[in-house]
Amino acid sequence: MLELAEALRRREGRIFRLPEPERPEDESDLQERHSHTGGDLLRMAARMQGAMRKLGLSDGSALLLSPSHTLEQFVLWLAAVAGGHDMLLAAAPAEGERLVRERAAANGVGAIVCPPAEKDRWRPLAEETGTKLATLGGHWQGAFFMLQMVRPETEMTRTERPGETVFAGGEGRALAALLAAAETLAGRAGLREAPAMVLSAPVLAAPRYLAAALAALITDAPLHWLAPAERERALREWPDLPKGAVLLADAPFLAALTTRRQGAILRKGMRSVDIDGLTEGS
Repeated sequence: MLELAEALRRREGRIFRLPEPERPEDESDLQERHSHTGGDLLRMAARMQGAMRKLGLSDGSALLLSPSHTLEQFVLWLAAVAGGHDMLLAAAPAEGERLVRERAAANGVGAIVCPPAEKDRWRPLAEETGTKLATLGGHWQGAFFMLQMVRPETEMTRTERPGETVFAGGEGRALAALLAAAETLAGRAGLREAPAMVLSAPVLAAPRYLAAALAALITDAPLHWLAPAERERALREWPDLPKGAVLLADAPFLAALTTRRQGAILRKGMRSVDIDGLTEGS
């Protein structure tokens, strides 16, 4: 965990949301900034930990997240596992119900977090299990941001035993294993030599995608974070990137690009890296 925090703190390239959100009125506000340093992500994670405390998460309790794979949700994942909370990932209430019930005998699930538009889908499970329900989507979306306004003075809390990440299928991954996979993937994909990167994948859906997100963040090139739900708009507002920039993405997105006029993006000197092909079987 210490190595990840230090890598983010030393990161030179900025992290951008793609497509670019509306320019904020107050660029000094951490949440509203158009782009972030790695240190900014650590400070945002500290806020997320403060929000989890406000939700009443006890030490060792788990957090259930319905992922939309935004940068903000990734930071919530980082805050949870760094603080020793297991992160349970489920795209639908039926998957979430199984994970919640499996955890009931241990330290339980302290809260369910979902995108704002999904709140009604998750409310029955939250009410049935007596679990708190909060919302977090993308840039400034959801009540979870209001809880972050605690603005903690301290840095992100890191425990000696980070939490485990449990994916929808039930498989778990320790943070150390994900970081090891990220180091390997960064080398195989040539990310350390890239002048810039675009990451677009369902990053919280499978270990290989989460490892790819970590690989992109522990290398120094400027990174554009493109959540799958924002792809259509982003393809219309594609940024100017240097020749040799890397598009790190899942196989279905890359296949769709080659059959559309947006495939020209890849013909302009951009190199594509298929996460699924690099990590087949994981």
